[in-house]
Amino acid sequence: MTGSQLTAREPAPTSGDTNGPDPIAPLPPAAPVPDARAALVRDDPAWPFRSACAADGGIAHLRVWKAEGEGHVAIVTETGLGASTTNSAGEIWAELAACYPGPLVLFEHWPAGDCDDHDRLDQVAMEYRRPTWRRIWPTAPANPDHDLCTAWMQAYGHDLLVTSNPAV
Repeated sequence: MTGSQLTAREPAPTSGDTNGPDPIAPLPPAAPVPDARAALVRDDPAWPFRSACAADGGIAHLRVWKAEGEGHVAIVTETGLGASTTNSAGEIWAELAACYPGPLVLFEHWPAGDCDDHDRLDQVAMEYRRPTWRRIWPTAPANPDHDLCTAWMQAYGHDLLVTSNPAV
């Protein structure tokens, strides 16, 4: 892709500095994951995560890929079991950033179901130690990132969402 790129955010510094957003590391211009099946390093359809919202946490489908160059790309799919991935995004981010070195690109995936008749994919970033979301799919045509997000989904997103490899 040329022009604007989806970006990874480094985990928030631990020094207590909250004077600005966390550093932004751009993804390489090529696909962050050249072969979704080959680069998959973790596929856990019943991944337990901690949550400040629920004592027992929640269960999500976690997939993690080694990105080109440095870092990792992760998709956490909501399962409806326990705390929601949205309400637990900060804890999920912290756990994944501790487990997978380098820049982390985290996506939250809500499959079609109760609220929507289509899948929804949001990029989760940490700013001032709090999660923020950027809609990736679907985006309204009026969204300034519509063309970028649509091209990214067509090139990589759909393949990542359907990738699962129980052997990992």
